[in-house]
Amino acid sequence: MSLRLPSAPNAGLFKQGYQTSTNLDGAINRNIQACKEITNMISTSIGPCGKNKIIVNSIGRVFNTNDAATMIKELDVIHPAVKVLIMNSQQQEQEMGDNTNYVLVLAV
Repeated sequence: MSLRLPSAPNAGLFKQGYQTSTNLDGAINRNIQACKEITNMISTSIGPCGKNKIIVNSIGRVFNTNDAATMIKELDVIHPAVKVLIMNSQQQEQEMGDNTNYVLVLAV
C-alpha cells in the first residue's frame, strides 16, 4: 500500500518547480521591495563620493542634497513599512544628530 500525497489544484497547468505564495507572503515581499527602494536611493549618497539628489517636494521647492535626513523629510512616503524606517531614521537624527542614512542602509 503506497502513501498518496494530495496534489495542489491545477498542478498540471504550471511548469515543474513552481511555487505558490499566499497573500501574506506577497505582502511581505512587497514590504521588502519598498524598503529596498528607499535604501537604494539613500545608499548612493553615502561617503565622500556620494551623489547629490535633486528633490522637488509637494509644494514645488527644489532641494539639491546628499543628506539623508533632508531627503526623507521632504519625501511624501505612504508605504507603512517605509514609514517605520523613516521614523527610525528621524529618531537617530534627534538622538545623535547624524548617521540617518546608515540606519536606513543597515535596516535592509
